[in-house]
Amino acid sequence: MEKVGYSTRRFRPGDEVYAYCRRPVIQHGTYAEYVAIPESYLAPRPKRVAMAESGAIPLAALTAYQCVYDAAKLKSAESIFVLGASGGVGSFGVQFARIAGAMVIGLASRKNHTHLKELGAAETVDYAAGDFRSTVKSIALGGVDVVFDGFGAEALAKASECVKPGGRTGSILVLENTDLAAKPGASHHYVFVESNVPALDQIRNLVGEGKLKVHLAATFPLVEAARAHEVIETGHTRGKIVLTI
Repeated sequence: MEKVGYSTRRFRPGDEVYAYCRRPVIQHGTYAEYVAIPESYLAPRPKRVAMAESGAIPLAALTAYQCVYDAAKLKSAESIFVLGASGGVGSFGVQFARIAGAMVIGLASRKNHTHLKELGAAETVDYAAGDFRSTVKSIALGGVDVVFDGFGAEALAKASECVKPGGRTGSILVLENTDLAAKPGASHHYVFVESNVPALDQIRNLVGEGKLKVHLAATFPLVEAARAHEVIETGHTRGKIVLTI
Protein backbone atom coordinates (compact mmCIF):
# COMPACT_ATOMS: atom_id res chain seq x y z
CA MET A 1 0.00 0.00 0.00
CA GLU A 2 1.45 3.33 -1.10
CA LYS A 3 -0.84 5.94 0.50
CA VAL A 4 -4.02 6.09 2.60
CA GLY A 5 -6.83 8.60 2.94
CA TYR A 6 -7.35 10.75 6.00
CA SER A 7 -10.18 8.57 7.36
CA THR A 8 -8.35 5.25 6.98
CA ARG A 9 -8.23 3.28 10.24
CA ARG A 10 -7.30 -0.33 9.44
CA PHE A 11 -4.19 0.10 7.29
CA ARG A 12 -1.07 2.23 6.97
CA PRO A 13 1.35 2.94 4.10
CA GLY A 14 3.62 -0.02 3.57
CA ASP A 15 1.05 -2.63 4.62
CA GLU A 16 0.80 -5.58 2.25
CA VAL A 17 -2.82 -6.12 1.26
CA TYR A 18 -4.93 -7.86 -1.34
CA ALA A 19 -8.43 -7.23 -2.68
CA TYR A 20 -10.97 -7.80 -5.40
CA CYS A 21 -10.70 -4.27 -6.74
CA ARG A 22 -13.55 -4.02 -9.21
CA ARG A 23 -15.56 -0.83 -8.68
CA PRO A 24 -19.21 -0.32 -9.75
CA VAL A 25 -18.05 2.08 -12.48
CA ILE A 26 -16.07 0.23 -15.13
CA GLN A 27 -13.65 3.12 -15.75
CA HIS A 28 -11.95 2.34 -12.42
CA GLY A 29 -9.87 -0.52 -13.80
CA THR A 30 -6.93 -2.38 -12.29
CA TYR A 31 -4.57 -2.60 -15.27
CA ALA A 32 -2.46 0.19 -13.79
CA GLU A 33 0.52 0.79 -11.54
CA TYR A 34 -1.77 2.36 -8.93
CA VAL A 35 -5.47 2.06 -8.14
CA ALA A 36 -7.51 3.85 -5.45
CA ILE A 37 -10.14 1.70 -3.73
CA PRO A 38 -12.20 1.92 -0.53
CA GLU A 39 -10.52 0.57 2.58
CA SER A 40 -13.51 -1.73 3.03
CA TYR A 41 -12.33 -3.77 0.01
CA LEU A 42 -8.95 -4.61 1.54
CA ALA A 43 -7.64 -7.47 3.64
CA PRO A 44 -4.08 -8.33 4.74
CA ARG A 45 -2.54 -10.55 2.10
CA PRO A 46 -1.42 -14.15 2.78
CA LYS A 47 2.21 -14.00 3.86
CA ARG A 48 2.80 -17.67 3.13
CA VAL A 49 2.93 -16.97 -0.62
CA ALA A 50 4.73 -14.40 -2.76
CA MET A 51 3.14 -11.14 -3.83
CA ALA A 52 2.37 -12.39 -7.37
CA GLU A 53 0.59 -15.43 -5.96
CA SER A 54 -1.38 -13.19 -3.61
CA GLY A 55 -2.51 -11.21 -6.65
CA ALA A 56 -3.82 -14.42 -8.22
CA ILE A 57 -6.19 -15.13 -5.35
CA PRO A 58 -9.00 -12.56 -4.84
CA LEU A 59 -10.93 -12.67 -8.13
CA ALA A 60 -10.60 -16.40 -8.78
CA ALA A 61 -10.87 -17.61 -5.20
CA LEU A 62 -13.80 -15.35 -4.27
CA THR A 63 -15.64 -16.48 -7.41
CA ALA A 64 -15.18 -20.14 -6.52
CA TYR A 65 -15.94 -19.49 -2.86
CA GLN A 66 -19.21 -17.72 -3.61
CA CYS A 67 -20.30 -20.35 -6.10
CA VAL A 68 -19.40 -23.44 -4.05
CA TYR A 69 -20.38 -22.18 -0.59
CA ASP A 70 -22.87 -19.33 -1.03
CA ALA A 71 -24.80 -20.28 -4.18
CA ALA A 72 -24.55 -24.08 -4.30
CA LYS A 73 -24.32 -24.44 -0.48
CA LEU A 74 -22.20 -27.55 -0.93
CA LYS A 75 -22.27 -29.87 2.07
CA SER A 76 -20.02 -32.56 3.42
CA ALA A 77 -20.47 -35.96 1.75
CA GLU A 78 -22.15 -34.41 -1.31
CA SER A 79 -20.68 -34.77 -4.80
CA ILE A 80 -19.65 -32.00 -7.17
CA PHE A 81 -18.62 -32.02 -10.84
CA VAL A 82 -16.26 -29.13 -11.64
CA LEU A 83 -15.99 -28.03 -15.28
CA GLY A 84 -12.75 -26.32 -16.24
CA ALA A 85 -11.29 -27.77 -13.06
CA SER A 86 -7.65 -26.95 -13.81
CA GLY A 87 -8.27 -23.28 -14.61
CA GLY A 88 -7.88 -20.33 -12.28
CA VAL A 89 -11.41 -20.44 -10.86
CA GLY A 90 -11.92 -24.17 -11.24
CA SER A 91 -8.78 -25.10 -9.33
CA PHE A 92 -9.99 -23.09 -6.34
CA GLY A 93 -13.43 -24.67 -6.72
CA VAL A 94 -11.89 -28.14 -6.47
CA GLN A 95 -10.07 -27.18 -3.31
CA PHE A 96 -13.03 -25.50 -1.62
CA ALA A 97 -15.16 -28.53 -2.38
CA ARG A 98 -12.51 -30.83 -0.90
CA ILE A 99 -12.27 -28.62 2.19
CA ALA A 100 -16.07 -28.87 2.53
CA GLY A 101 -15.75 -32.65 2.60
CA ALA A 102 -17.40 -33.27 -0.78
CA MET A 103 -16.48 -35.88 -3.36
CA VAL A 104 -14.96 -33.96 -6.27
CA ILE A 105 -14.99 -34.95 -9.95
CA GLY A 106 -12.86 -32.68 -12.12
CA LEU A 107 -13.20 -32.19 -15.88
CA ALA A 108 -9.92 -31.24 -17.57
CA SER A 109 -7.40 -32.44 -20.13
CA ARG A 110 -5.53 -35.62 -19.22
CA LYS A 111 -2.24 -33.76 -18.73
CA ASN A 112 -3.84 -31.95 -15.75
CA HIS A 113 -5.29 -34.98 -13.98
CA THR A 114 -2.35 -35.52 -11.63
CA HIS A 115 -2.51 -31.85 -10.70
CA LEU A 116 -6.23 -32.14 -9.93
CA LYS A 117 -5.66 -35.18 -7.73
CA GLU A 118 -3.08 -33.15 -5.80
CA LEU A 119 -5.69 -30.42 -5.28
CA GLY A 120 -8.18 -32.91 -3.90
CA ALA A 121 -10.21 -34.31 -6.79
CA ALA A 122 -11.32 -37.88 -6.08
CA GLU A 123 -11.98 -38.57 -9.77
CA THR A 124 -10.93 -36.92 -13.01
CA VAL A 125 -12.52 -36.94 -16.46
CA ASP A 126 -10.79 -36.12 -19.74
CA TYR A 127 -12.92 -33.68 -21.75
CA ALA A 128 -11.10 -34.72 -24.94
CA ALA A 129 -11.98 -38.40 -24.54
CA GLY A 130 -15.51 -38.04 -25.85
CA ASP A 131 -18.88 -37.54 -24.20
CA PHE A 132 -18.23 -37.33 -20.46
CA ARG A 133 -21.83 -37.86 -19.33
CA SER A 134 -21.69 -41.65 -19.13
CA THR A 135 -18.37 -41.50 -17.28
CA VAL A 136 -19.69 -39.09 -14.66
CA LYS A 137 -22.89 -41.09 -14.21
CA SER A 138 -20.84 -44.24 -13.65
CA ILE A 139 -18.81 -42.47 -10.96
CA ALA A 140 -21.74 -40.78 -9.19
CA LEU A 141 -24.60 -43.23 -9.35
CA GLY A 142 -27.86 -41.32 -9.50
CA GLY A 143 -26.07 -38.13 -10.47
CA VAL A 144 -24.02 -35.47 -8.71
CA ASP A 145 -25.41 -33.01 -6.20
CA VAL A 146 -23.72 -29.98 -7.75
CA VAL A 147 -22.22 -28.93 -11.08
CA PHE A 148 -19.86 -25.96 -10.95
CA ASP A 149 -19.22 -24.47 -14.39
CA GLY A 150 -16.10 -22.44 -15.02
CA PHE A 151 -15.91 -23.44 -18.68
CA GLY A 152 -18.89 -22.61 -20.88
CA ALA A 153 -22.47 -23.22 -21.93
CA GLU A 154 -21.87 -26.24 -24.18
CA ALA A 155 -20.18 -28.21 -21.41
CA LEU A 156 -22.78 -27.06 -18.88
CA ALA A 157 -25.61 -28.23 -21.12
CA LYS A 158 -24.20 -31.75 -21.03
CA ALA A 159 -23.17 -31.60 -17.38
CA SER A 160 -26.67 -30.55 -16.30
CA GLU A 161 -27.82 -34.01 -17.36
CA CYS A 162 -25.52 -35.46 -14.69
CA VAL A 163 -27.27 -33.64 -11.82
CA LYS A 164 -29.53 -35.68 -9.57
CA PRO A 165 -33.12 -34.52 -8.88
CA GLY A 166 -32.98 -31.68 -6.37
CA GLY A 167 -29.38 -30.91 -7.31
CA ARG A 168 -27.85 -27.56 -8.20
CA THR A 169 -25.88 -26.10 -11.09
CA GLY A 170 -23.83 -22.94 -10.86
CA SER A 171 -21.99 -20.99 -13.55
CA ILE A 172 -19.72 -17.98 -13.66
CA LEU A 173 -20.85 -17.34 -17.25
CA VAL A 174 -24.09 -15.70 -18.33
CA LEU A 175 -26.14 -18.17 -20.36
CA GLU A 176 -27.97 -16.88 -23.42
CA ASN A 177 -30.30 -19.86 -23.11
CA THR A 178 -31.03 -20.60 -19.47
CA ASP A 179 -32.76 -23.83 -20.52
CA LEU A 180 -29.27 -25.26 -21.01
CA ALA A 181 -28.90 -25.56 -17.25
CA ALA A 182 -32.50 -26.45 -16.52
CA LYS A 183 -33.43 -29.90 -15.28
CA PRO A 184 -36.67 -30.88 -13.57
CA GLY A 185 -36.18 -30.66 -9.82
CA ALA A 186 -32.80 -28.92 -10.06
CA SER A 187 -31.92 -25.26 -9.50
CA HIS A 188 -29.48 -23.06 -11.39
CA HIS A 189 -27.44 -20.15 -10.04
CA TYR A 190 -25.40 -17.56 -11.92
CA VAL A 191 -22.60 -16.12 -9.82
CA PHE A 192 -21.11 -12.68 -10.41
CA VAL A 193 -18.33 -12.26 -7.87
CA GLU A 194 -18.60 -9.55 -5.21
CA SER A 195 -15.97 -8.07 -2.92
CA ASN A 196 -16.12 -9.76 0.49
CA VAL A 197 -13.45 -9.07 3.10
CA PRO A 198 -14.57 -11.73 5.63
CA ALA A 199 -14.25 -14.31 2.86
CA LEU A 200 -10.81 -12.96 1.94
CA ASP A 201 -9.83 -13.32 5.60
CA GLN A 202 -10.95 -16.96 5.58
CA ILE A 203 -9.12 -17.59 2.32
CA ARG A 204 -5.94 -16.01 3.73
CA ASN A 205 -6.15 -18.33 6.73
CA LEU A 206 -6.60 -21.38 4.50
CA VAL A 207 -3.55 -20.36 2.46
CA GLY A 208 -1.59 -19.75 5.65
CA GLU A 209 -2.50 -23.19 6.97
CA GLY A 210 -1.42 -24.82 3.72
CA LYS A 211 -4.95 -26.02 2.96
CA LEU A 212 -5.38 -23.87 -0.15
CA LYS A 213 -2.77 -23.80 -2.90
CA VAL A 214 -2.19 -21.10 -5.51
CA HIS A 215 -0.84 -22.10 -8.91
CA LEU A 216 0.50 -19.52 -11.34
CA ALA A 217 0.32 -20.48 -15.00
CA ALA A 218 2.50 -17.48 -15.89
CA THR A 219 3.28 -13.88 -15.02
CA PHE A 220 3.54 -11.03 -17.50
CA PRO A 221 4.67 -7.43 -17.03
CA LEU A 222 1.87 -4.92 -17.35
CA VAL A 223 3.11 -3.77 -20.76
CA GLU A 224 2.46 -7.30 -22.07
CA ALA A 225 -1.17 -7.43 -20.97
CA ALA A 226 -2.31 -8.15 -24.53
CA ARG A 227 -0.02 -11.18 -24.68
CA ALA A 228 -1.45 -12.41 -21.38
CA HIS A 229 -4.95 -12.26 -22.86
CA GLU A 230 -3.81 -14.23 -25.90
CA VAL A 231 -2.58 -17.00 -23.62
CA ILE A 232 -5.82 -16.98 -21.61
CA GLU A 233 -7.88 -17.22 -24.78
CA THR A 234 -6.21 -20.49 -25.74
CA GLY A 235 -8.32 -22.06 -22.99
CA HIS A 236 -5.46 -24.29 -21.87
CA THR A 237 -3.95 -22.49 -18.91
CA ARG A 238 -3.42 -24.31 -15.60
CA GLY A 239 -4.09 -21.92 -12.72
CA LYS A 240 -3.94 -18.15 -12.93
CA ILE A 241 -2.11 -15.63 -15.10
CA VAL A 242 -0.92 -12.53 -13.26
CA LEU A 243 0.20 -9.12 -14.44
CA THR A 244 3.10 -7.55 -12.53
CA ILE A 245 4.66 -4.08 -12.44
